[in-house]
Amino acid sequence: MDSDRKDLMDHSVVKAVVYHKWCTVGFPFFMLNLLIYLLFLGSLTFYMLNNIPPYMLTYNEWVMNSLSLLTAYQQMNAHGVDYKSLLDMVLYITTILLVYDFNLCNGLRRDWQWQMGSVAIFFAWINLILSTRTIPHSYATYTILSVHIWKRFVGYILLFSLFIFSFSMTFYALLRNQLAFRNLGEAIVKTSVMTIGEFDFQDVFYNRFSRNTPSSIENQVPYVELTYVYWILFLIVMCIIFINTMIATTIDDIHGMQKDLQFYHLRLQTDYCLEMEYILPQSFLRSVSRNSLTCWRSYHTPDTWLYRTLRKAMLPASPDDQLVRFHYFFISRFLAAAKLGSGGNRELRPCVDLEHN
Repeated sequence: MDSDRKDLMDHSVVKAVVYHKWCTVGFPFFMLNLLIYLLFLGSLTFYMLNNIPPYMLTYNEWVMNSLSLLTAYQQMNAHGVDYKSLLDMVLYITTILLVYDFNLCNGLRRDWQWQMGSVAIFFAWINLILSTRTIPHSYATYTILSVHIWKRFVGYILLFSLFIFSFSMTFYALLRNQLAFRNLGEAIVKTSVMTIGEFDFQDVFYNRFSRNTPSSIENQVPYVELTYVYWILFLIVMCIIFINTMIATTIDDIHGMQKDLQFYHLRLQTDYCLEMEYILPQSFLRSVSRNSLTCWRSYHTPDTWLYRTLRKAMLPASPDDQLVRFHYFFISRFLAAAKLGSGGNRELRPCVDLEHN
C-alpha cells in the first residue's frame, strides 16, 4: 500500500483476505467505536444547544471523553501522529476544557470555555465525516473525494495567501479611510471575501456620490484611478485566473481519482483492520483466524418462465446504460434469489481458494 501497488490490491486473493479481515475484525469494532462516538457527539451537541448546567452532563461527558481520549492516544502510539489523530486529540481536549467546572460557585461557563466549546462541536462533526470513509457504501466515495479536494486545496494555501496578502496591502494603502479596510486584518478579510465574488463595488466607489450617505472621509476614494487599476487587476488575477485554475485542477484530479476509489477504500479498510489487530489481544485474533478461506461464485441458469419474464422486464438488454448500470447488479441478485427460492438449479464454482499453514 505504501508503494501504491494498485494492481496487487486489485487481485482476488488480496480482496478476499481484506474482506475476511474486515468482516471478522474491522466492521464489528468499527460499529462499536461509531456507536460510542455517536453517544459522545449527541451529548456534546445537546450540551451546546440547550446550555444545560454542567452538573447534569458532566459525568457522561467525562466518561465519553476519557474513553475517546484513550482511543486516540492508542492510535497515535500505534501509527504515529497524523491529521486524524491530531484532530481527535484537539477535539477531546477542548471538550474536557468545556465541561470542566472552573467556577464552583454558579457553574457558568467562562468566555474562553464557550469558545473551546465552539471549536469542539465543529471538530466533532468533522470527525464524524472522516470516520465514515471505511463504510462499504457509496457514501464513503463522496467522503474520500471531499478529503482529497481538501488536501488539494491545502497545497494551494501558500500561493493563495501570497496573492491575498499582496492585494490586501495594496487596498489597505489606497482605501485605509474606509471601514472595510481600516486596518490590515480587516483588509485581509475583505480581500478574501472579494475572491468569491462579494465585491461591494457600489459601496466602495459610489457611496461618496450618494445623497442618503453623508459626505465624510469614510466614503471617499482618495486615489480613484489607481484604485480602479488594482481593482480590475484583482478581478482578473484572483476571480478569473486563479479560481478557475483551482477548479479545473480539482476536476481533473477527481476524474483521475475515480478510477482508484476502490483502491483507496480497500486501503482505508486495511489500515483500520491492522490498527484493530494491534490493539486486540492475540487470543481473540487466534479465535477468528482461519487456516483456509474459500470464496464461491454462483451461476444460475434461467430455466423458468417467471424468471425469464421478470428479467426481460426489469433488466436492460446490456448494462452499458449509465442510468441503469448502478442497479443492474442488485436486480440480478434479486432475480437469482427468487429463482433459487422457486427450486431452480444452482451451480457453485470456486472463485478463489486460500490456504496457508
